[in-house]
Amino acid sequence: MESSASSFQRTLVARASAARDAQLTRAAKRKRVLDEDEFVAALDRIIERDYFPGLPLLRAQHELLLAIEADDPERARRAYAMVGAATPAAHSSRREERPPTRGQRSEWDETPRRAGDGKARQKRPAGAAGPP
Repeated sequence: MESSASSFQRTLVARASAARDAQLTRAAKRKRVLDEDEFVAALDRIIERDYFPGLPLLRAQHELLLAIEADDPERARRAYAMVGAATPAAHSSRREERPPTRGQRSEWDETPRRAGDGKARQKRPAGAAGPP
């Protein structure tokens, strides 16, 4: 005869196993196999986005300089629009990294002090020698 605890445990394991199987089936349906060129292009976009966020702005500025050098006003207008579109994304991360101005708190405000550095004195045990 089987105890109720072991049958309850089997029921839980069976439910968890069924749920995991369903989850894996859904995940397998969503996946799409990329060919090599698509994979490399996607990887390039991810690396550029994560490690070189200012690169689109530099490309737009380079295009603008080439248009000015070629004396092509239409190309320069398009390149200037590209610079304007790339500028907010490049500078938004710089604003977040600025040190706080006077009156604002920073992560250094919460730095613990070493014993004896702070305003509060440590209490001495009764009978300890030394200045009060």
